[in-house]
Amino acid sequence: MITIIIPVYNASKHLRTCVNSVLQQTYKNLEIICINDGSTDYSAKILKDFAVIDNRIKIISFNTNKGVEHSRITGINNAHGKYIFFLDSDDYIHKTCLERLRNIAEHENVGYVETGCYQCYGSGFVKLKKKHSICGIIKQPELIHDYYISFFGKNILTVTLWGKLFRADYLYNHFPQPLNVKFGEDLYCICSMFPHLNSIYIDDSNLYYYRVGSGMSHKYIPSLLDDTKKLFLARQKLALTDKHIMYLTIEAANMLSFHILQRKEYKIDNDIKDLEHYIQNLLSTSGQSQAANRAVQLNNYVDNFNKQIK
Repeated sequence: MITIIIPVYNASKHLRTCVNSVLQQTYKNLEIICINDGSTDYSAKILKDFAVIDNRIKIISFNTNKGVEHSRITGINNAHGKYIFFLDSDDYIHKTCLERLRNIAEHENVGYVETGCYQCYGSGFVKLKKKHSICGIIKQPELIHDYYISFFGKNILTVTLWGKLFRADYLYNHFPQPLNVKFGEDLYCICSMFPHLNSIYIDDSNLYYYRVGSGMSHKYIPSLLDDTKKLFLARQKLALTDKHIMYLTIEAANMLSFHILQRKEYKIDNDIKDLEHYIQNLLSTSGQSQAANRAVQLNNYVDNFNKQIK
């Protein structure tokens, strides 16, 4: 059996498409756990209507919005499937998605199997996202030596939870506790779990449809500095080499730069010059040993900058 976990928060616009794509799967032995995370729109009614017509659907409701991390953990704790698949409530999947990924998982015995995705835009336009240059099975020690750096800022593997069919026992044993951030929660989860994997499989299919337009680049995030620091410190503890720290530091500097752009766009411009000067110094780092020192500076700087703007 496969458990599909769908966190739902004010998703009434696309929720029917999402759930219907699961109900239409060619693989039928499913448990569908929908976490209503304190929605204030019609999401709860939509889920109840679906549950009436299909008893595979289980609804768990929160009275207040707790965030996607808590929704996913709740789903994992209530799952009964051998495999678990995460699906965002504004996305949908091809009807053969779960059957294909399960067949590979059964044959290859890997920690997770991943499919590629199409990007869907508001106008209805669908675009194939750039395919992986890597397909097939990846095992240890190559997995850690060559690919773990993906979660410290170097773009090799995807860093999302969606689009992957996980072995449930792997999630039970290694899924981290919530970091309580508004963005980057998928990245942190995968980074935490990755060292415990023996192998993964990247399929050359594209069976996940990701809806573009609801990400962090489309709205101001007041918690961006705090979240950048949380993600930085959490992954700093997980880093295995100076090279990991170097890429992590550069990524954090880029996030601070993004914060500047947001503050300018929304005309929240206090202390921007100070932050711009710091980022320039941070990115001038050359060499991996210096990167570790810059990492400590970044931690202290973000902490001080947060205090100044509050």
